[in-house]
Amino acid sequence: MLDDFEELSGMIRESNDEELVLIDATLTDHRVSRSKIIQLDESSLSSMPEGLLAALTAREAADLLAWLDSLAPEKPE
Repeated sequence: MLDDFEELSGMIRESNDEELVLIDATLTDHRVSRSKIIQLDESSLSSMPEGLLAALTAREAADLLAWLDSLAPEKPE
């Protein structure tokens, strides 16, 4: 929650001591100064729609998960 009581949800794309960049479900970036954040909570819910994998074959589900994993930023070794 921000100091103006606005609530944002999404995944943290970037974070440093001064600001946080959040990407929402529409792939829009929200750059927020850390000084404006009064509460930051981690959700226990997945951002994947409920039942999405039910309509897919095992191969399609594996392909989807592999593609999603390919979108993640590279981790330093």
